[in-house]
Amino acid sequence: MFATGTTAAFTITVATVTVTPNSAQSKVYGAVDPGLTFTNDAGLSPADFSGSLARATGENVGTYAINLGTLSAGSNYTTVLDATPVTFGITPATLAVNAVANSKVFGTLDPPSRPRSRASSSATTPPTPASPAARAAAGPRARPSSGPPTRSPAPRAP
Repeated sequence: MFATGTTAAFTITVATVTVTPNSAQSKVYGAVDPGLTFTNDAGLSPADFSGSLARATGENVGTYAINLGTLSAGSNYTTVLDATPVTFGITPATLAVNAVANSKVFGTLDPPSRPRSRASSSATTPPTPASPAARAAAGPRARPSSGPPTRSPAPRAP
């Protein structure tokens, strides 16, 4: 007990708050990372924190350790990450391929690789370019008929 008029010195130390990242956080390959969520043992609300958790660098399919990043509960707390590691997962994206059943005879032009839409205008769709193999099989290119063919001069004898 203190008598009236006496003083005492008190030391207020910072409290430690342990942050535990929520498990099963993930994204699909190619998507933007979601904000990483967590719980804490001090009963603080997420609004009491500034910054955010982070994860190990990488964008390939796999798992990445979640770390404290820039997360802070302010100057009254020492913010630490729970000792049990939690990972963030990147899962494979679904690739949809719509193949068109088609065929061709060797040496002929390739058929269109995708259906062509018909526009309501009078414009025509240019032909599909031939593959290198089809062009080679077709022989030399036809020349425009706008004049006589030009020939390279023959080498002259010395």
